Amino acid sequence: MNRLVAVLMFFSLIGSAAASEVKRDESFMSPALGHPLHYAIYLPDGLDAAAPVPVIYLLHGADGHAVDWLDQGHVQLTADRLIAQHKLPRVIIVIPEAENSWYVDSPPESGMGAMGTAISDDLPNWIEQHYPAQTGRHGRAIAGNSMGGFGALRFALAEPQRWAAAAALSGAFWNWLTPDMKMDAARQDKMRQIFEGAFGDPFDPKRMIAESPLALAAHLPKSAPPPPILLICGRQDDFHLDREQPLVEAVLRADHIPVEAAMTDGGHDWDTWSAELPQVLEFLGHHLGGATVATAGHAKPRMP
Repeated sequence: MNRLVAVLMFFSLIGSAAASEVKRDESFMSPALGHPLHYAIYLPDGLDAAAPVPVIYLLHGADGHAVDWLDQGHVQLTADRLIAQHKLPRVIIVIPEAENSWYVDSPPESGMGAMGTAISDDLPNWIEQHYPAQTGRHGRAIAGNSMGGFGALRFALAEPQRWAAAAALSGAFWNWLTPDMKMDAARQDKMRQIFEGAFGDPFDPKRMIAESPLALAAHLPKSAPPPPILLICGRQDDFHLDREQPLVEAVLRADHIPVEAAMTDGGHDWDTWSAELPQVLEFLGHHLGGATVATAGHAKPRMP
């Protein structure tokens, strides 16, 4: 057994006698997509319909799935432990199934359809109507790994009035792209595999640059203060994102966005993301408001 998993299981067992609940494949009809959007959800022990709790949206990476955060990220064990130790408020954690959408809207004939709108709008609306979830900015936070880091910061900076905080683990921001970058047949084939039409087919670097969190940071809406952001990356990142993170941090700071950044040992893998998940959840939880203190014995509401 992985040492981290064993430690998390130990603290989970001693920290709380009552169990949280995880549902691995929930779905609802997304108006934006025109078909069901699937998601996994973590429900903490002691949910009470009379005391709504904040929601953290956790986004997966490219070629990944929502259940990766359950099976490889160990989110249930980590959240149970942090809640029991009062390091994280009682929260609901929602993990949407986003395919290789890069969390943007794209034509369904060449991409994944309106996945960005489905996750940024339809999903929170559904969660807040069907679970005891807080509404408003201080009831929502968002994070993700790799492609999910791109999506988390993109959503948070596009609509700062809706998000209390955001975090990216090994965020894949592609900040080295230029609008006039030459795309020969071999490079276009590689881009087609990575992005699957999210930014056009053939891949259009200008479109990805325009959709990126860094572009959004430069035109941040004045509707609310910018959400605090946490960036974490492994020093041995397989795609050299450790070299890009300081550049991303500098751009965000130049746009007056509060940023915390850290480097850690590890690569672009689940050992790194699982190990750093506690720091991410604590950071997000610190910026969420009105959360309930962990106590057992509340009646659970009926849920879908």
